[in-house]
Amino acid sequence: MAMEMAASAIAHARQLGQTALKTVSQGQHTASLRQQEAFFQVMFDASFPAAKRVAYQLYPNKTLVDSPKYRANLEFQLRRIPPALRTAIFAVLHAMQHPVVFNNIVNPPTNIPQIANLLGVIELAGRMTLPSLLDNPQISPNHFSIVQRNTSRVDLTQFDTFFKDGRIPRQFRKNDFVIVGSGPGGIMTAHILHEKYPDAQILIIEEGDYYPGKIFGNSTPIRATGEFYSEGGVTAAIDLKNASGTAAPTGKAVGGSMEIFSTTAARVRTSEEFELYGLSKYMTWEKYQKTVAWVEEIHDVAENPQEIINTITKEMIRAAQNMPKESGIRNAGPTKSFSAHKCGGLGKCPVGCDTGGKETTAMVLLPALLASGKVGLVSGAKVTQTILRSDNSPKAVKIFSMEGVSTIGIEDGIISSAGTFGSPVIVHNAGIRLPMLGKKYTGQAAFELFAFNPNKKIDPPQHVGKPQSGYIEVYNTDNALADLVATVDGFIGLGEGARPATGILAMARRRLYGTNLRDSIEGLPYTGVFGGVLTENMEDVRAGLSGGNVYPGLSNIFGQKVLTYSLSERDRMRRKLLALALLKVAANTPQGEYLGIGLNHFFPSKSKYASWGLFLSSELPEFERYLLPNKKVDLSEEIFFHPMGSMGDCVDNEGKVIGSKDFYVIDGSLFKGPGVNPTISILTVAAELASKIKRRKRIH
Repeated sequence: MAMEMAASAIAHARQLGQTALKTVSQGQHTASLRQQEAFFQVMFDASFPAAKRVAYQLYPNKTLVDSPKYRANLEFQLRRIPPALRTAIFAVLHAMQHPVVFNNIVNPPTNIPQIANLLGVIELAGRMTLPSLLDNPQISPNHFSIVQRNTSRVDLTQFDTFFKDGRIPRQFRKNDFVIVGSGPGGIMTAHILHEKYPDAQILIIEEGDYYPGKIFGNSTPIRATGEFYSEGGVTAAIDLKNASGTAAPTGKAVGGSMEIFSTTAARVRTSEEFELYGLSKYMTWEKYQKTVAWVEEIHDVAENPQEIINTITKEMIRAAQNMPKESGIRNAGPTKSFSAHKCGGLGKCPVGCDTGGKETTAMVLLPALLASGKVGLVSGAKVTQTILRSDNSPKAVKIFSMEGVSTIGIEDGIISSAGTFGSPVIVHNAGIRLPMLGKKYTGQAAFELFAFNPNKKIDPPQHVGKPQSGYIEVYNTDNALADLVATVDGFIGLGEGARPATGILAMARRRLYGTNLRDSIEGLPYTGVFGGVLTENMEDVRAGLSGGNVYPGLSNIFGQKVLTYSLSERDRMRRKLLALALLKVAANTPQGEYLGIGLNHFFPSKSKYASWGLFLSSELPEFERYLLPNKKVDLSEEIFFHPMGSMGDCVDNEGKVIGSKDFYVIDGSLFKGPGVNPTISILTVAAELASKIKRRKRIH
């Protein structure tokens, strides 16, 4: 019965997907946008009763499920994701409203191929349903700053050269340089070009919107995810090895992902890492050190002060520093961050800091650029095609916005700063075909772990502090599996609210749904939440065993990013070892009476909180014996951050696209690390490469 219903859901999803694709393929015109809106409203109204039944099975609280807030949140989220994907999610919700299907998915007796085909969509359906339910004042406390800072956020709309919703005036319809993307790489490139050629006219084109402080300040996690994250926060890569989907949250806003991530500023630590990650292709190690020092100076990079680090993170750092050498802990302490001394510890980095205390590259460099009158920025505009001249130099770009389709002329060159997922599409849509386009990017595989003490409340829980304000570096030394382990970076901090919540399957794998989920959320004031991230083994990345690929052609067809991502067997073992190392640290904190981490198989703990996915810290040795030898047991969290390196094999040492003229890529797609956090290196490489860009010779 369950298999038949699941198979019917798959067929229904395919049929709905084909209908959605027909709608999308009618072209990027206002008419098709109206049709998409009408189609969405019909589908949402028909599917919402099913979504309520699924929500109640996930979290049995009729007050929350029947709340208008749940409907508003879910509609807001689904409206902002690609049409083909949301129709598949609608189909999954229709199937999973039936308890027999829900139970067979979250507790499958065997591997059902028909279900496996839908695993990725099921995960995304969970990331839509549960956050929409729990983003409610009854559940989510209002966080407040640990310390008060006298700061203010610059409003870019005050400048005449800032254009919203694709409304580009005539004087910026033809430019010397066009930059696609307003992330750190794009803005730094504009800054260097403007200094080098002050008379050149530069237009920065950003697909995302601009969010001034007022909008940031009013953002709940759901609103932030829908507005500030690409594809409504459900960008996902297919893991072909494990028949599942891996979430890959990236920003889509003026200022790029830096606006919504935690502004951790981590340099490349050694010349060996500099070579390993591929940065030596673009500059020398000596030049990197000199330039990165300048980048840090203009962004006020400093170690996070103690007053903005929350108590539980301090406890984790202290425990790590006291671990014996054989534990593998090499270093632990506060991280460095952009504008660290202006942060108030509000913990709202992922939902938009409205205080001005987060000085991103957009806030540091854009005001002066826009005030010059020679640099313009347009938001809400998507570059759909680059038109090349006969010598393969860029002549113009076509953009799509609320204003329709426009053509923007280019005189001297185009720079793609659209990121690891975006730049391959920009180059592909110029008609350039390269065998390594979009191939072998890296992504930091992340997971969360929990330390719970029912007798010790984290007081006050609203004092979130600066996310990622501490770090732990873990190296495995005296383990029999040492040859499988390389440098692993582990960052800790309370959960960042806007990250896509764990999907249905990941929750089910540790039995965390229904009353178990409800009870565990009630225990959050007693729970420390920490994050770990794994830097993939570069040998495995280059061999295609770890990391992923971007497929620009398919991305155009489906109207959403088409990606793959997976980890090698070696990296899966390294991730287990990192998780164990961090669990052992957490066990030595006052909060660490009970521990937890998501697994794809249920650990048979004797803990009275086993139904929450928690086990006694005294069970750690037994847990280690359960986790390490068994290849079938793995961490269930499937999410990664900081994708990098999809274009490094497609450019020369000046960032110029191979086979083209005056067509550059300058962003995090050029090199493969360091992953935590790459922003400082992206800015450094951008400054170097932008200084080498030349203008075309004028014929008078």
